[in-house]
Amino acid sequence: MEIVTCEQLGLILWKWEIVASKDPLKGLDVGEISENKKRKLRDEIVMLERFAITYAVQQQITDPEVNQIILDSYHGHVYEYMAHIGMEATELESFEKTLEDRYKTYYNALEKDSEARRTGGVPWHAGKTAAEHALKNSEDPRLTIGLVIAFGSTFKATKDLLRKYNILSNKKNGRE
Repeated sequence: MEIVTCEQLGLILWKWEIVASKDPLKGLDVGEISENKKRKLRDEIVMLERFAITYAVQQQITDPEVNQIILDSYHGHVYEYMAHIGMEATELESFEKTLEDRYKTYYNALEKDSEARRTGGVPWHAGKTAAEHALKNSEDPRLTIGLVIAFGSTFKATKDLLRKYNILSNKKNGRE
């Protein structure tokens, strides 16, 4: 098990996200939708995956201070990269607000899925919420299932990744 600081783990998560999110539409049947809708769906999947990473850290790291430092580092790298590729400060602020709002709706979606919360199963409502954000009135169950799979696989892979590291902090290790 490799020893890392909270800040290093945030960077590791961001780098891992870049690789994992290379083709967010992979595996989804999107041949019939417009390029504009594909772009919206791609953007929403990336936000859903960022939420899955955030949620996995919160579930895996029990110390709230430690997981907050990790998540601040992770999101800091996300925003720094976006600024690096040319996003203006006002656009970045707007994106941060959008991401924060999405996280709230995804937390609400997870709360609705009491069966998943009770059993640790994959939450159906997160995928349905992502589909609604991306394509508004989407009733395509294949899309919802694909988004549930995207959330669940990112969540599980993040938890697996976190288990590879021992977090060095000035507090006791916050991992269960």
